[in-house]
Amino acid sequence: MNGMQKAIKVIAICFAIFIITNIISALLFGVSILVKTTSPVKYTEDYTNTYGYIENIDINIGATNLIIKEGTEFKLKLNEVSKNFKETYQNNTLKINEDNKWLYRKNTSSVILYIPKNHLLKEVLIESDTGKVELDGISASSFKINQGAGIVIINNSKLNNLDLEAGIGKIYINSEITGNSKIESGIGKVSLILNNKEEYQLDITKGIGSIYIDKVSQPNKTIYGTGNNNLKIESGIGEININFNN
Repeated sequence: MNGMQKAIKVIAICFAIFIITNIISALLFGVSILVKTTSPVKYTEDYTNTYGYIENIDINIGATNLIIKEGTEFKLKLNEVSKNFKETYQNNTLKINEDNKWLYRKNTSSVILYIPKNHLLKEVLIESDTGKVELDGISASSFKINQGAGIVIINNSKLNNLDLEAGIGKIYINSEITGNSKIESGIGKVSLILNNKEEYQLDITKGIGSIYIDKVSQPNKTIYGTGNNNLKIESGIGEININFNN
């Protein structure tokens, strides 16, 4: 499937999602009037927990915002989350799951996870429907992030073997991306700031939109560089901007 075909497919899917979303919204609005409620969940008090050691992270949430950043200890803070949240910690693996996800509520809840500086995680798995995902100062041997519709912001991190998929939204990364990595964006903007240009090989494919490397426009199906870190980027509709610090 070529770039134009991918773009047409993305447009068709988005149009279908738009229609379905409006139908569901209308139904939910009618239900909310009947039951005289604006939210199907009740919020609990804020929750905090600490751990001796974390090796793996597995998070699956709906509209809740997620922040993973540096701290002085392994610490979890849940702010205004619903009773649908479940946290399990076993064999140095922290799992956070939001059952019965509700996307049509105010986006005020958040999950904040602190990881000690320079700690290398083994595996990070994140699945988020519509919330914002932010990572700052995080390193792991493997990253897999699936973002339905929202924003992904990653700064000052070391992303090895990154697999990032975003349906609708924006991706901003100012970090080191190593190994064999892939970024897929259906509709939205992808902005990357990377170091050491000679260490990368970029494989970029787009549907409708523009590709810029160091502010220079590039053709579709661009192969750029000969470095050992392989990064594949696919975008259906939107702009891809990649800038190197040196």
